[in-house]
Amino acid sequence: MEDQKRWKDSDLDQKPDSTSDDPGPESVPFESPDDEGQLMGVVMDVGAMVRSQMIMLVFASDMLAILSYTSYSLLAFMCTGTIIAFIKNFDFRFIAGISCLGFLSIAIIAHVSYRKLNQLLSPEIKKAVRDSLTRKKPST
Repeated sequence: MEDQKRWKDSDLDQKPDSTSDDPGPESVPFESPDDEGQLMGVVMDVGAMVRSQMIMLVFASDMLAILSYTSYSLLAFMCTGTIIAFIKNFDFRFIAGISCLGFLSIAIIAHVSYRKLNQLLSPEIKKAVRDSLTRKKPST
């Protein structure tokens, strides 16, 4: 056991001799013929990921706009129902009031999220993403 440890320690202390046939990493050229193809593949993969993320952001922006406007419409409907419930002294006043608060919170969150997302996405970016989705690709 002690001999093995001594052998490993002494093996680590040795420096590689310069007469070996291994050229070492310094003599290997940086570019090989396949590097350009691999680099283009990586660039295309990253481009596809960025494109898919942009599509998702534009889609999320559109969905938040729909959710915001729908929530505001439902909020107006529920507030009208709540006012009528309070005037007529119906039993579901409390439930209607809680529903109004729920729709109000959904509408506010959706509206604020939509505004923040639209600050990130300029109209040019949205137009470019939508055009890229509708553009027909040439058949080969």
